[in-house]
Amino acid sequence: MGKKVLIIGYCNAYFRREFVRNVVHEQIQYDVLSFEKCDEKYRNLYNRVYTCASPFKGKIQALMTYILFFIHILTVGHYDIIHIHSIKEIESLYAPLIRKKCDKLICTIYGSDYMRVTNKVRQQYKKLFDRADYITLATKTITQDFNQYYKNRYLDKIVRLSMAIDTFRVIDQVIQSGSNREELKSLFGIPRDSFVITVGYNATREQNHTKIFKQLMESKEWLPSNYFVVVPMGYGNAAYRERIVEEFNHSGLNGKCLCEFYDMEMIARLRLSSEMMIQLQDTDLISASMMEYIYTGNIVVTGAWLNYTELNEYIEEICSIEALSSKLKEIFSDLEQYCTKTRTEKCKKYLNDNFSWLEVKKKWLMLYGVE
Repeated sequence: MGKKVLIIGYCNAYFRREFVRNVVHEQIQYDVLSFEKCDEKYRNLYNRVYTCASPFKGKIQALMTYILFFIHILTVGHYDIIHIHSIKEIESLYAPLIRKKCDKLICTIYGSDYMRVTNKVRQQYKKLFDRADYITLATKTITQDFNQYYKNRYLDKIVRLSMAIDTFRVIDQVIQSGSNREELKSLFGIPRDSFVITVGYNATREQNHTKIFKQLMESKEWLPSNYFVVVPMGYGNAAYRERIVEEFNHSGLNGKCLCEFYDMEMIARLRLSSEMMIQLQDTDLISASMMEYIYTGNIVVTGAWLNYTELNEYIEEICSIEALSSKLKEIFSDLEQYCTKTRTEKCKKYLNDNFSWLEVKKKWLMLYGVE
């Protein structure tokens, strides 16, 4: 018997698209209640699209979003499953009505929807969590934090389950095509013989570009003579991007900012073009981009405060951004030893087993009750 599923979330968001595209089964039919207008190129992913997008701005836009959301939830038919992707206050407000519209309610926490909200908002979430059948959390760290904050109130509802990464498959395809790092570097205007140090993966202030640039400047004495810094800025805040590009161009560092938005195949090539990745954002659940760099054999330097316990064996942690310079000195004094950490079949197998859609899909289908 078929399963009617209503996804609540931003329909154009990368992980939303990847979820619907990969967690497929002949028994599942996906509708979506979205907070944005559906892009035509993604329209075929969904059976029906209900949108709360409003042409207005400011407070009127927020009010219209709440009104449209209420109307849609009130008037849609009954679903086997309602699956909320990334929790928001609006779903907590209408939690009783959402619950009445489905047999099974699943809440999936992505990270910032829990880690970057106030305690007041977290308390509001209880209206939703109290009515949910399952709450999915991606990592051990956030699960522990969640249970501690809510005093184990939802222990019997929690399922450790994450989104997955389709880029691994594309990376393997690029490798199998015979492309090597030197050739791939040329595609991005990067010198073929350079040692590429990638800084962050988007144009948001949480990536702490300015502080990292300062640490790299202090490290120039022990960086390889052929170092080349790459700063991916393909998506994020336009004003912030402009400021960081100008800042980098006047920093004295050798390298370039990449401001183009790339498709998955070009992303795979970019990851394969790099030797080291520095990822020191303020908070995170688990970074798909960072795992792609690990998968391609990069030395990955990240913050201990991000608690990537599932990846400890394959990353280099520092206790503060100010400790980056000394960490780089340590790495470049014995580069070969650090390179071997991620360039093993064991590393790739671990990532595939835990974060590839081939494996993760099976777990989501089990949660949906589909065999």
